[in-house]
Amino acid sequence: MKFKVVAGGANNQLEDDDVQGAMLKLKAVLYAPDYVINAGGLINVHGELEEGGYNEEKAYQRAAGIYDRIKELFRIAAEEDIPTTEAAKVMARRRLSKK
Repeated sequence: MKFKVVAGGANNQLEDDDVQGAMLKLKAVLYAPDYVINAGGLINVHGELEEGGYNEEKAYQRAAGIYDRIKELFRIAAEEDIPTTEAAKVMARRRLSKK
């Protein structure tokens, strides 16, 4: 592999996130899981289903947060020395525990 980053728009880029996520980490390839980097569509649908109707500005504001989520994901992966696939799970568990 001669690339340094995997951050495409396709769903399920890896056959098995745990296996290939660890392999990418070993190869020093930065992986942005599709379910994190491509959250804009889900954010938009959520906005369409919210009570009170769709608010385009609010949807854009929420989608703009993806950048910060990706930075947080990479920070957690680096600090904990874990694959980004595992860091995404850490982020999800932390978020769910706050609810």
